[in-house]
Amino acid sequence: MEKVIGGQGTGKTKALIEIAHKENAVIVCETPDRMIGKIHGYAYIGIECISYEDYIKLRTEDKVSTGKKYVVDDDNGIVSIVE
Repeated sequence: MEKVIGGQGTGKTKALIEIAHKENAVIVCETPDRMIGKIHGYAYIGIECISYEDYIKLRTEDKVSTGKKYVVDDDNGIVSIVE
């Protein structure tokens, strides 16, 4: 597991996108459309994004693909939804 830590403007999102690209992982985030815009801004294509809610729904319905990797943007965001 990799954890990207840093303050605002330190490149965390870019690092997360690079990890997702390298690992062929799905990015789990608050606003997938916004993340897709950032992905395209960094000249990447083909990285899938899903919302926290959709990921939780997949987990509760036991539909998370065991062959896929998932990376989470802002783990505090997903924790606040689960609580």
